[in-house]
Amino acid sequence: MRVTKKGEWMANNKVLILISGGFTGGVICIAARFITIYQLKAGWLPNLSGYLIFKPRRSFLCYWTVFWGTKYWCMFRVCCGATTLSRHGVDKFWRIIMGANIFITGGTGYIGGSVLDTIAKAHPEYEMFALLRSIPSNFPSLYPKIKIVKGDYDSVDIISSAASEADAVIHNGNSDHEASIKAIIHGITSNPAPDRPTYLLYLSGSGILSDFRTSRIPGTLNPKIWSDIEDLPSILNRPEGELHQNVEAILHAATAKYSTNVLRAAAMCPPDIYGQGFGPGKKNTIFFSAYVKEIHNLGLGKAFYVGEGENMKSWVHIGDLMRVYRGLIEKAVEGGENADWGKEGYYFASTQEASQKDIAVATGKILAKHGILKSADTVSIPTENLKEVDAMLSEWGILKLGRYLFASNSRTRADRAKKVLGYEGEEKEIWKYLEEELVGYSNK
Repeated sequence: MRVTKKGEWMANNKVLILISGGFTGGVICIAARFITIYQLKAGWLPNLSGYLIFKPRRSFLCYWTVFWGTKYWCMFRVCCGATTLSRHGVDKFWRIIMGANIFITGGTGYIGGSVLDTIAKAHPEYEMFALLRSIPSNFPSLYPKIKIVKGDYDSVDIISSAASEADAVIHNGNSDHEASIKAIIHGITSNPAPDRPTYLLYLSGSGILSDFRTSRIPGTLNPKIWSDIEDLPSILNRPEGELHQNVEAILHAATAKYSTNVLRAAAMCPPDIYGQGFGPGKKNTIFFSAYVKEIHNLGLGKAFYVGEGENMKSWVHIGDLMRVYRGLIEKAVEGGENADWGKEGYYFASTQEASQKDIAVATGKILAKHGILKSADTVSIPTENLKEVDAMLSEWGILKLGRYLFASNSRTRADRAKKVLGYEGEEKEIWKYLEEELVGYSNK
């Protein structure tokens, strides 16, 4: 337990709260006097970091409790970890006691809806407001405390205004939409609170590292596994025109321009995702719905892969990904310490890998078992027929999307989340969920 001389805390400007005397103050100070004997362990107000200073005015009992045997002021910590009450401690205390304001976009999407649901249930003390283009009928009953901000990604004035009121912004959905990220940055930086940064979690994706635009033969294994720590310089220096590079360039320019006392940002880069979403809108991931659709469109009655099918991708269960989001938001609310932000704020979330051929083999067996396909056999699309692959999902308007989804490599290692959050996958592997995923899509 730390006991500090009166002159020490005054000289260092460490006062957070003064509790006056009187009977209540006396009782509190008696308890505090005995608490000083022991280091207070986590368990009571475990998220609070700071000091309480007891100052007697009227109470005789307070006086003798505080000054009993010493000339020291009775101070005690309510959370292990911080050694001084800096501005971070004050900021953390304020946000926890008053309730952090969290602005979230994409709240009805697969990822954004899961984030909204996870944060709302884990932290009902947060004040949350969500940008919604259309409001699901069950939204008010599911989330009665969440305030609705009506608008879409092009509603730049609305987005900017909401971001200006937030302690943290979680931006999901369209990762290439420049107007919305500019509006968020403008809102955050237009009227910043002194020494109280706003935190921004921006959804990117490990698709930024896909090799589908390179000269590598589709369907072959790329041995490169990207680390969000060791390979950060290469990640930051990707050429113009790569996936999400346009928006990330805007974000990096903003973090370089503004002080860390104004804006602190982190890019969330999940790999392919499996598992049912938690939110009020979309429950299903993109990959399996697209894959089942193209199996039927191909007209061969078999699950497919491209070339050798050895191309490998990283995966994560939606529940594990939410642990990264929740952990970083909690770090932000607590003052942002012991986490990486700005250019170092890249967070991968992968927990496992799977090749396209292994997915095809497992898919064929499952769909045949349920009578959806006549055969459990698989088929390879020759690399000479890449036009057929590139034409897949063309209605989505994304060039070579079929090659990206089914024939490329994107392998990542979540080193930063492990370092900052102690992150490890807790959910079952993809193979345990594959039947549920595939049969659900096929029956729609």
